[in-house]
Amino acid sequence: MLCPVCEHSLEETSATCPGCGFCLTLADAHFGTCPQAGVHVSDPARHLSLRAKLALIKASIDFEQRFPGLRLTTLLHEAPSGVPPRPYFFWMFNRCGLHSAIEKGGSNRHVMLWMDPGTGKTSAMIGYGLEPIVSDSLLAQALEAAAGPASSGQWAQAGIAFIQSLDRALADLQTHLPTLFGWFPEATWTDLEDDFDPMEKDLSNTTLVY
Repeated sequence: MLCPVCEHSLEETSATCPGCGFCLTLADAHFGTCPQAGVHVSDPARHLSLRAKLALIKASIDFEQRFPGLRLTTLLHEAPSGVPPRPYFFWMFNRCGLHSAIEKGGSNRHVMLWMDPGTGKTSAMIGYGLEPIVSDSLLAQALEAAAGPASSGQWAQAGIAFIQSLDRALADLQTHLPTLFGWFPEATWTDLEDDFDPMEKDLSNTTLVY
């Protein structure tokens, strides 16, 4: 985890950044009341039509069913003028009311997509529990997929494009985990058994003498 202000490395339990002194308490005082986010899609200003919102909710649910250890929320919220986007998003991610006490730190496997109708930009943030697996480049790839529709105000399309790109990237990541961890699937040994020559002498009932 990196500080959203100075990018100094932070630990899971860090209350204050040792590099610049940033902390959520100071952010509370500076940013005021945090917008609260609901499950899957939050659009308090109603930038989405009902049909578009339902399509985005369905995409989120489908994603969570494919990756049941993850949670995904899309927030449409126009940031106040002049706020620094990264610290503001970090503050929203932690203060928006989505995470229970048992989802703190390494147990937090939440993905949040923030789309700002005021700027037409999208940002994404992940919980601490996903950081060892989900890289910045993977998130950047998903955000790039959303950038086109978001720039023209097609928020549902942008959200769905982000989700679909993230889905494909995580599915691809799963295929590389055996290589990464040195795990061999059972099929490997089945393949070896298939190479057995049936014409060879059957030794299954042979008594071996030592």
